[in-house]
Amino acid sequence: MQQLVGLEQDKDYQDNIEAALTGYKAYRCYYIGEVLTGTKKFREALALYDRAGNYCSSVIGRQDLESTLKFGLKHLAGSIEAAKSICLAQAVLQASEEIKDDTQTTIIDKKHIAKIPLVDRLDIYYEDPKIATKQANIIKLPPDMKPIPCKPLFFDVALNHLTFPSLQQELESKTKQGQSSLTGFVKGLWGWGGKK
Repeated sequence: MQQLVGLEQDKDYQDNIEAALTGYKAYRCYYIGEVLTGTKKFREALALYDRAGNYCSSVIGRQDLESTLKFGLKHLAGSIEAAKSICLAQAVLQASEEIKDDTQTTIIDKKHIAKIPLVDRLDIYYEDPKIATKQANIIKLPPDMKPIPCKPLFFDVALNHLTFPSLQQELESKTKQGQSSLTGFVKGLWGWGGKK
């Protein structure tokens, strides 16, 4: 619309279109912020609410703006402030729930952590007074059974130490009996015409 022939030089028309575009950008930022609030991405949502508020405040003071858009942007400014407050409250509640869950799990874990062998809880800091005693729970004995593939290692090693009889005599006797011509080769290849 800004590039229509004859209206490219009209400053009032161009400013009015720019103001309307900025107002619609405010709507877009607000609704994207609503989606981000729904997906619990509160930082991004707050940033978009701030941007939508900036767009609204830059456009609302203009006199040449359409009355319906101006009324909608005033209503949107109130909705943006409410959405910011809701978003901040939800972010604080989520953070407090995470802290609460962490503290509850640590209380429960401290009761049962002493029963877990040290080798299984290396990534958890826990001062176990039993570690320095003779009854330290360091590793689970006997360990759990795990099936492993079996390779006959001893058979391979034994095969290296075996001596087999020489087959040179049989090879020499077959070469003496072997067919020396092409017809003998063909007879032996397809199995017909040979001696049985």
